[in-house]
Amino acid sequence: MKKTLKKYNEFLENEFKPIGLGTVTSDYEMIFSPLDSDSIDIWDKDPQIQKYVDENRIVVTKLDYDSFEIWGLLDDNEVKEYITQYFS
Repeated sequence: MKKTLKKYNEFLENEFKPIGLGTVTSDYEMIFSPLDSDSIDIWDKDPQIQKYVDENRIVVTKLDYDSFEIWGLLDDNEVKEYITQYFS
């Protein structure tokens, strides 16, 4: 039973890893919560999100096993507006 539970927990850890998963610093503010597991495929395939991640303008932190918080750079209104329009 323990082994099965451990495998299931490992599955969940690996199953839900959106792009941009990282650590928030004081340069970021929370834009939206929660980004849930149903939205991760859309999030990962969105070219604008990929651009923001590559430019370090957005970070995603884990809220619980299948939901995440979206953080953007302070005063980055372009990112805030995009997230609000497409993911909230």
